Amino acid sequence: GSYKKGREMIWVSGMLLFVVFSAEAFSGYMLPWGQMSYWAAQVITNLFGGIPFIGPELVIWIRGDYAVSDPTLTRFFMLHVCLLPIVIIAIIA
Repeated sequence: GSYKKGREMIWVSGMLLFVVFSAEAFSGYMLPWGQMSYWAAQVITNLFGGIPFIGPELVIWIRGDYAVSDPTLTRFFMLHVCLLPIVIIAIIA
């Protein structure tokens, strides 16, 4: 019922929180930096390569390099510890 008239923003904020918490979970999954984390990063960053026109450049920007490496881990750590918690607080507030 949260999608019904008068409560659309509750539904929208719930969907935004779902997406942000999914990103938070994935970025946390990357932090142990084992084999499964490495290959998960490889698969997820390659998904962005399917975006028309900007995909390949976006993949390099997300990874911080042409391959999944140390800059990728640093970016996902900052995403997990700094950026996504701020976004979550902003959506809830």
